[in-house]
Formats: sequence, structure tokens, C-alpha cells
Amino acid sequence: MHQHHFIALKNGVTEKEIQAIIHEVPVTSLDEEGNLICQAVDELQKKFSLSDETFEELNKRLNTKDIVSFGVTVAMYFAVAILANFCRLQIEPTNPLKDFKGFKED
Repeated sequence: MHQHHFIALKNGVTEKEIQAIIHEVPVTSLDEEGNLICQAVDELQKKFSLSDETFEELNKRLNTKDIVSFGVTVAMYFAVAILANFCRLQIEPTNPLKDFKGFKED
């Protein structure tokens, strides 16, 4: 969890956007594309599929390569989450990156 927060901030996601993604169900306060991406992830998490409407919206905004990349990314995160749950891994109480050489928290 901590590393995802840090990586998001380092890649231009604002703290306000992160909090919206964490707390809003459904996410509605991001820009149209951000809300759509969150909607797609929510649908995939609940049904392992997208509604026709969501798929059509993604097709309007993304090219085929980006749609496939998005799908693979979500699938990989789901796979890691399933494995973590299977292994009964716990979310770290503190930032696991703090002791890595070269890590600098702003």
C-alpha cells in the first residue's frame, strides 16, 4: 500500500486524487478519463468483465495497444492480490521502501 502511494505521487497523481480513489465508491471526482478507468477496474473486480458501455467508452478514448496494456496491468495486479491473500500476507504498517538504498521520501 505504502509503495503504491509513493509511486503514484512520484508519477503525478495528487494526494487529493489518491484519497478520492481510496474513499469514493464509485469514484466521480476525477477527470472523465480517471473516473472511467476507476469504473472499469471496479467492474473487473466485481464481475471479471466490463459492461458494453464501459468497453465502448474505453474504445473511444484508448487505442487497441493501450486497452490491452490496461487489461494486462489490471490482471497482473489482481493476480498479485490473489497470491498475497492466499499467502495471508499482511499490509505493512510502515513504509517498506524507507530502508532501500536510494529511496528518498520528499
